[in-house]
Amino acid sequence: MLFKSYIFPDVDPEKPFLLGSEPERTDSLSMLSVETKTYFYSKPSLIDRLPPELLQEILVLVVPFENSTHRNLALLRLTWVCPLWRAVLRQRRSLWSTLAIKIPLNLAADLALSMIHEWVGLASHRPLSFFLVQSFACRFGGKTCAFCSRIYVEIFQKYSERIHLVAGLTPHLFHNFSRSPLPNLRGLAFDYTGRKSKRPSTVLSTPLIIFAPNLQRLDIQNISINFSNVGLGPRFSSVTRLSIRRVIGLTTLLRIFVNFPNLEYAVIHYLSYPDAMTDSDISVAGIVTMPKLTNLTVFFSRPQPIDLSVFHNLDMPLLKILRIGSFQVNQFQTLPLAVEVTETIYQRLRTVRHLSLIFNNLSGPDITNFLLRFPDLETLDLQECADFEKLISEFKDIQERSLVPFLPALRKITFDISKLYDKSSASRLLESSLQFGLTEFSLDLTAFALKRLADSDQEQDLPTNALHVEFYLSGVASRFYSLLEEEMRFDAKNLSCSFVFWEEEFGARETRWQYRLEGEGAESRANGHI
Repeated sequence: MLFKSYIFPDVDPEKPFLLGSEPERTDSLSMLSVETKTYFYSKPSLIDRLPPELLQEILVLVVPFENSTHRNLALLRLTWVCPLWRAVLRQRRSLWSTLAIKIPLNLAADLALSMIHEWVGLASHRPLSFFLVQSFACRFGGKTCAFCSRIYVEIFQKYSERIHLVAGLTPHLFHNFSRSPLPNLRGLAFDYTGRKSKRPSTVLSTPLIIFAPNLQRLDIQNISINFSNVGLGPRFSSVTRLSIRRVIGLTTLLRIFVNFPNLEYAVIHYLSYPDAMTDSDISVAGIVTMPKLTNLTVFFSRPQPIDLSVFHNLDMPLLKILRIGSFQVNQFQTLPLAVEVTETIYQRLRTVRHLSLIFNNLSGPDITNFLLRFPDLETLDLQECADFEKLISEFKDIQERSLVPFLPALRKITFDISKLYDKSSASRLLESSLQFGLTEFSLDLTAFALKRLADSDQEQDLPTNALHVEFYLSGVASRFYSLLEEEMRFDAKNLSCSFVFWEEEFGARETRWQYRLEGEGAESRANGHI
């Protein structure tokens, strides 16, 4: 190396490497929130015989994909093992384009900044993603901070053309870092955790457009948004992906969609007013057209039946993926609405092909009446559904009573289960598996699939009537259902199943679908999606 390295030690390739043998270097990593510990490693032997390209792919899998200080440490530990690993990982430029920075810098600023520059230099000319971690020592409200000012001058100004994503931006950091625009910033995540004032003076305002004129992805966390915050706000025509926590009231929600006319993807945590709009108010409210919206997620944050009127005034001609969930109610129930309003709502949702429901319990007349409105539904995703066996039994009963297939276009059902909510249900599964060799759930699902085939057009080919079932199991459910994996499989030529057992901590309840649904998992986050 032609310059002194601040993050890589000088390692003798002929000797085993003792990680932590240079206290000055490891202590200086506190700016990356790296703990000062001592680790002993022996130089690998067999793995070093692999081709460098294959070794690189293996090591990349070990690095966490979430941008955090833990990722910093994990990547550095791999490079400290031996010179070979260090050389292999240094060649993967994309790994070094992401960095978490704890502010303020804990030790000497000169040393910390030198480490940041060296890290960024390894990314060559790639776009940069910064995750900012603001500590309590740097919480001065909207005042200018000496720590932040130096970071702004030596990092944000220097790399302003290369910064494409910034996460963890607090009001304090925004005040210090928004003095000049970031012309190529594509993704921005605001975090109002611990903010005393709940008025988002810097969010959804003109200063944000000036700071990020080409912003495409915006995430606003831990703050309530009401109409007074967005009523006179500017239009963010460049934003295509939006995630907002706690949108209060239907008028606020509609105004947000007006201010973001080109959205393709939206996640909204919706909090309706206690005195919800009447049917007459809903009917006279203006229609907001979202011509590009294809993916919409709405979480209802009030402990009451689901208010589907949020969809009445949204014209979404290209909507394909819809997710509805609530963390405040256990049972899927909908608020009663006028017939005309209800018909308009389902007309707005007629293009939905993938439906995801996130509720503890789904069985009952409300869910079946709701699903009957989606005859073209192709994929049904059920997350944390504790009564999924009863739900499938109801599907079977509806199909047996019906003269036409129930959900005739349905090709895939996914179950995401992490808990055992009902011990008696678990006991029934065990009893039926011992008695029949298959669980009662498997028998009901097989009967449902076969009846769909019998009621369909006999001239259609069998593959068009095939139904695939996927189970995503974690936590207690993973340990229990792994014992019944064989008994839960199906023996029908138009029915198939697969099981995925995954880590319990992999995704919180409200974000688990982001980790597992196709196109929105690790690959999209690795590409910089918020």
